[in-house]
Amino acid sequence: MRYIASYRIIATAVAVLAVCPSAFASKAKPAAVAKVDAGTSAPDAGVAGPQNFSAEAPPKAKFGETFPYVIRVTHPKGEVYAMPREPDFGEYDLVNAEKQELPNGDQATSVFNLQLRAWAVGQKAIPDLALEVTSPSGASKVTIPGPTVDVIGTIPPDAGDSEGMRDIAPPVDVPVRTWRLLIALAAALGVGGLAYAVMQYLRRPKPVIAVAAAPPDPAHVRAKRALEALLTDDLAGKGKQRELYFRLSEIVRRYLGECYGFDAIDLTTEELLAALRKRSTPGLDLTAFARECQEADLVKFAKLQPDMNACKTSVDAAIAMVTATHLASQPVERSA
Repeated sequence: MRYIASYRIIATAVAVLAVCPSAFASKAKPAAVAKVDAGTSAPDAGVAGPQNFSAEAPPKAKFGETFPYVIRVTHPKGEVYAMPREPDFGEYDLVNAEKQELPNGDQATSVFNLQLRAWAVGQKAIPDLALEVTSPSGASKVTIPGPTVDVIGTIPPDAGDSEGMRDIAPPVDVPVRTWRLLIALAAALGVGGLAYAVMQYLRRPKPVIAVAAAPPDPAHVRAKRALEALLTDDLAGKGKQRELYFRLSEIVRRYLGECYGFDAIDLTTEELLAALRKRSTPGLDLTAFARECQEADLVKFAKLQPDMNACKTSVDAAIAMVTATHLASQPVERSA
């Protein structure tokens, strides 16, 4: 009998479930269903999608003033919701946008704090916002419907002339009693313009007159002048024999290079003598010149310290060489 009673209880329970299945169903709050854009694929079956969302804005807002627009989306932690790069709010301007991510157990709430500004008066619905969703199963979009806001104008509808709302006044003629002020002003402008023109004329760039440069002195004249200046500096008396011979060598080499047409400044003594032997050098005693060059090299590179008389003798020999080569290069005048 006990078995029969238990069977009857079980059968009664099955019958009740079959007739009223909703009596024992879960009483969880239904989640708001977001629309998926037609141009994107719906999330995979394994993705839960948004559990709940809300879009809140004040019922009224003034024309041209900002007002808050808050969007909350509750979703699994694995999903990331983001604003589109260029959201279109129609007759509303997006002034500022901030996002907060609030954890809540296995779920998370993405809060978008937006600031909008309305530029049209009347009942204006905020355009739907397509949020970009990134989840382990792929990317998709969820559209959040926007609420309607009553945009109120800043001017009261019953404002009249008492509030300063008048039509644009027509042009008013300004009587001019005399022309003297205008004449004086025109005269002042004319004087100022004339003064400016004179100033610009005086400041104009002067023409540059090219003056032909005087021809340089001949090579022997410049060489003798430099050698005489070398004696005047009295470097040997100051203990600067090495500097004296460096300057002496440079003066002589520059002179020979100009006279015989080659660059003698950077040549060694052997290269200089070899170049002179290949050329016609009337008036130049190569043997004596080679001896002078060797003595100069001993002072410059072997630290030989000649006395003042030896230094003067070397400079005098260079002056004599310049004179001899110059005279030898002059054409011989034939007597009739």
